[in-house]
Amino acid sequence: KVDGMLVKIDGENHTYPIGFIDGFEFEAGYSYTLKVKITHLANPPQDGYSVRLKLLSLIAKTKVGK
Repeated sequence: KVDGMLVKIDGENHTYPIGFIDGFEFEAGYSYTLKVKITHLANPPQDGYSVRLKLLSLIAKTKVGK
């Protein structure tokens, strides 16, 4: 099992590993709304992702219950 985070981009859900967003420190137990810069990679690695995400700002951080 690998921990990951669900990321919604333009209404579509994507799953990325924790730490995928440059500059973002994930804390378990919270839901986040972020503003990120999306860079589409022209030549992504075959075993990698076609985008790179960089945190621009934290809009909201909400505690979620178990």
